Amino acid sequence: MHDIYGFDTLVIRNPTKKQILAKLENLLEGKYASDGQLLLFFSGHGDFRENTKEGYFIPADGVANDRYQESYLSYPTLKRRVNGIPCAHIFLAIDACYAGTFDDEVAFRTPPSEWNRPGEGDQSQRDKFIAEQLKDNSRLFASSGGKSARPTGLSLPAASARHWAPEAAPMAC
Repeated sequence: MHDIYGFDTLVIRNPTKKQILAKLENLLEGKYASDGQLLLFFSGHGDFRENTKEGYFIPADGVANDRYQESYLSYPTLKRRVNGIPCAHIFLAIDACYAGTFDDEVAFRTPPSEWNRPGEGDQSQRDKFIAEQLKDNSRLFASSGGKSARPTGLSLPAASARHWAPEAAPMAC
């Protein structure tokens, strides 16, 4: 992104939980243009606890099978921190197992549900929704999967990251 588009970039390889939280704190205290844009990309391992309906990003210092998830970064915590960043437009991409559980609708879903594909359903309702979402600040996220361990291999966010930041190598679960 830096070489091709001239964006300021920062890659933190294999960050610990403390390093991730420290960087998020720096972003929370940052100053951004009124139309500022920020891309955050997390690639690593993830976990999900069905009994608490909570997903986790596992940082480099995360303990395997951490019974109390103390070494993990919960998606609700990540969501609150990212949402608090005073930047108008934020795109968050997470390439990890159970990354879809960043979204509460996915985390709390029990049976699979049908989602309309673009162009299906009530177009006027869709247009109203999009207009409502874009009238103020925006927060978007993409994940490599839903409420399951994703297969190893290159996910869509990871493949896209090769263009954004080739130096940020994605990991398999």
